[in-house]
Amino acid sequence: MPVSLASDSFTASVLLMGEVSVTAAKTVAVLGDGSDANRFAEGLRSRGAAAQLYPLVSEGWGGAEVVFVLPGSGRQDTEAYLAPGGVIPSARPDQLIVDIGSLSPDVVAEIAQSAGLAGKRFIDVRWVADGVVCWGGPDDAEPFLEGLFAAESLHVGVTGSAATVGLIVTLVALLTLAGSQEGLVLAAAAGIDPRELSHVISYSSGASPSLAVPLRVATASGARDLMTSERARQELEHLLELGRRLSIPTPLAALAHAWLLSQCRRGRGARPVADLGHFYGSLAGRGDLLAAGDDRPDVDDSPSGERAETCQPRVGFIGLGRMGRPIAARILQAGSDLVVYNRSRAAIDALVAQGATAADSPREIAEQCDVIVTCLPDNLALESVYWGEDGLLGHIRPGQELVDTGTTSLRLTRRIAQAIAARGAVFLDAPVSGTLADAAEGRLTVMVGARESQVGACYVVFRAIGGQIFFMGDTGRGQITKQVNNMLNATNFAATCEAFTLGVAASLDLATLFGVLSRPELASYALTLRGPRVVCGDYTASYTTTLRVKDSLAALELGQEYQVPLPLCALVHQFFEGAIAMGWGSEDWASLAKVYESLAAVNLPRS
Repeated sequence: MPVSLASDSFTASVLLMGEVSVTAAKTVAVLGDGSDANRFAEGLRSRGAAAQLYPLVSEGWGGAEVVFVLPGSGRQDTEAYLAPGGVIPSARPDQLIVDIGSLSPDVVAEIAQSAGLAGKRFIDVRWVADGVVCWGGPDDAEPFLEGLFAAESLHVGVTGSAATVGLIVTLVALLTLAGSQEGLVLAAAAGIDPRELSHVISYSSGASPSLAVPLRVATASGARDLMTSERARQELEHLLELGRRLSIPTPLAALAHAWLLSQCRRGRGARPVADLGHFYGSLAGRGDLLAAGDDRPDVDDSPSGERAETCQPRVGFIGLGRMGRPIAARILQAGSDLVVYNRSRAAIDALVAQGATAADSPREIAEQCDVIVTCLPDNLALESVYWGEDGLLGHIRPGQELVDTGTTSLRLTRRIAQAIAARGAVFLDAPVSGTLADAAEGRLTVMVGARESQVGACYVVFRAIGGQIFFMGDTGRGQITKQVNNMLNATNFAATCEAFTLGVAASLDLATLFGVLSRPELASYALTLRGPRVVCGDYTASYTTTLRVKDSLAALELGQEYQVPLPLCALVHQFFEGAIAMGWGSEDWASLAKVYESLAAVNLPRS
């Protein structure tokens, strides 16, 4: 379970207390009220520590070397630190006071300042991921921590920095969760079971740990360790306060906070934060859209060649761009007789050198091939191939199979399918997800708008290029799945950019923050793939910002068709439009990070 979905920073530590190992030489005090503090102290004792539990406001703990303090988030808990007789005035200079509660970074910094003036050692610690503890404080606190944590311990800066990292981890988790809810509701409105979509996207570029949360929470109502909407609202309020103090805009956080506030005002604050799905459904006029069924899409991940084929079809391939070239090469390597066409001759010649046959027009492809595959960058290019001079539609014949592997609007997909069906041929929308390396190695995720039983000769193409092949059902459902996937990919990366910008403004080291967010239980596919580009300042295009704008427009068009509001998608789309206006349209769409830099007047350091 992602730690960022725990009810607070303390609960995260309780969940991970098996990772805490205290050497017998250290005596430990735990200050806190309620069962949480008791559980934590018991966990320390089970690991061999001489740990004693005391009330938050108490005496008698002066002999401990390390004092864990578990305050709440209210002002009274702050006073427990600073009031006469409180923790800081009562502490000895040779003790280490460790805050592991849920105080905001600003409050932690205030306490740290008072502790420093009084000559007391004070640090903050947050459990941010399974096996990772972040701490903020002066370097001379490190000897006190030696042997305390079996988990990886990261020093992230001055006191208060760990609280900041904890908030940023929560921010990324909440925004990826909100984005997944938005996408699941859109898919449900389009007739795709949310459970099916979650399964498919878990293999695709829109993947994130938060994607599975709504479905799991639906069967675990009342699980005490899950973050509630009220708790999430409080966390985002702390983060927005930090942003205001640093003069850093956090637009996605503000939007998510508004939704959580609405949930709380509607009496749903005590429900798990994944209940945002109900909120999105209500925006679409139906609060029950995420009621998932038990079906899963047909999926083929069997070894290549396991399904018997009656013949090896002759395959035509149109569109030898960055993604098209390695896909075509894979089909050729799989043994198909391949005929290729592209507007620029150099790409054709490269495939001919590998054994393909050249065609001079889409018409020649239609006249020579059994299966025709297109991989084109946008709707206009695809329309030209079908309806343009020497286009496909005037020359296809009954029984041929035509496959579109690009990301195409649902409207155009349906138009092509109808035109091809009228000529007795078969059309399959089968967009792909993955990197150029995935394409070259045959590891793409293929989302087919058909059932497996409806797929004929083009199956050999899917087996050649796909590591995972999903058959989504009716025509168009492959494109719907891909467009929702793209939407989540963009939203997840926007969350990453917002987190990076706020973290750097708060004096966190960017590479260290990236390392924390890259933990498997926290990282989205977008962060894993494009986060390093931001850290290194490398915006050489793998997939351009202009193409990403095309994708977000397709998702917004889908939302309009099914009357589903997509506020996160719409906001992120405007950021991409801003990137193009700033001249970054031909750069990789990771340039979204530069939009955030401009908004916040912050320079992200480059490693």
